[in-house]
Amino acid sequence: MWERWQKGDSMHAIGEAFDRYHGSVSNILAQNGGICPAVRKRAPVSLT
Repeated sequence: MWERWQKGDSMHAIGEAFDRYHGSVSNILAQNGGICPAVRKRAPVSLT
């Protein structure tokens, strides 16, 4: 979704690609200010 947003695709086109309404796509993008969230990862100590 983030790559499509950066390329300039419309909300409607992004929503169709993910089988969602464009309103839900705009809400997700608005929550993060249009910036892709960082990849979550755990510390090795917490996995033992």
